[in-house]
Amino acid sequence: MPAVNSGTPFAEIATSRESMQLLESRRRERPPVTAALMLGLILSPVPLLGVEQGADIVFRALVRRHRDMFGRIDGDPSVLIDAVDLPWLFLIRPKRAQAVKVTSRRQAPPQADAVIRARAARLIDLLEGKVDGDALFFSRDLVIEGETAAVLSLRNALDSQEVRLVDDALSALGPFAGVAKGFVRAGLVLAETAAARLEHVLTEPERDGP
Repeated sequence: MPAVNSGTPFAEIATSRESMQLLESRRRERPPVTAALMLGLILSPVPLLGVEQGADIVFRALVRRHRDMFGRIDGDPSVLIDAVDLPWLFLIRPKRAQAVKVTSRRQAPPQADAVIRARAARLIDLLEGKVDGDALFFSRDLVIEGETAAVLSLRNALDSQEVRLVDDALSALGPFAGVAKGFVRAGLVLAETAAARLEHVLTEPERDGP
């Protein structure tokens, strides 16, 4: 996540009119076809409660593997994770008994102290420390809104340990985790291939022109 210091007018940037206009313009554009978008379409028949239970299982697995990391989070923040190429919004409240609340994108978004918005792949890369949050923020691939303190607390916690989302989520399966990881990786490859082919089909008329 982007660093915040006395030299960075973070709160002004995150809530500026320019940022809101950018979001509005991007909503009007056709979103690129991504693996997450394909997975969201495949999983769209799953009841919202099922998606929420799945997300809660993943989150609890992260907590088991990284208790110290979550212990570093100050207060009781609520952070809305908006993966723009998924059909759901994820409200994360790490200190609550029900840590994850999932809502459909067609519903009104829940209130949160802060909102973190980007494509799903970017959010996962950010979680795992594979990308520079500052670079994503200033390239406008990452949008952050709301309370700076909540975002800073989450950032500092994530920076304290190495997270590997798939490995951590499957850790509860014990000796079967390796097999399950293989299936997950294969599914992601298939989704990425399908997304690339569909994106090619959709953009081909644009290349050819009228």
